[in-house]
Amino acid sequence: EVFKLLEATEVISSRAACERMSERDLAKLERLICSMDDMQDDPERWSLENVRLHQFICERSGTHLAGEVMTKTLDQWNRIRRYYLDEVFASRLARAQKQHWAILEALKLRDIDRVERVIQQHNQTALADYQVLLSKVSQS
Repeated sequence: EVFKLLEATEVISSRAACERMSERDLAKLERLICSMDDMQDDPERWSLENVRLHQFICERSGTHLAGEVMTKTLDQWNRIRRYYLDEVFASRLARAQKQHWAILEALKLRDIDRVERVIQQHNQTALADYQVLLSKVSQS
């Protein structure tokens, strides 16, 4: 449920952000992603910036209701991740970070369909990674 809500709210906000983000907004997003490149050895810090990244896109999109849902969903996700899933989270940071760069590229191109595909992939690969871990845990 968490991943489906995140995917839905991120698709809504990212599609709108494609049309609304200024060049200054895109430059700020790029600086944030650059700084996250250097945080991959600190998953907790990276995670905080990850939330900031997705909320920044949503804020710039003007989709306030989606933003409220996203904030509540990210809060729930952080509780789950922190207590149960840190192992898989740390192992997938590099892939998630590459996807952040792909999101930025789609936003810069103002390619609404591409940003939607990248956001969907971002959420669906995360879900798949966690499902693998959970299936291993349940088999133990």
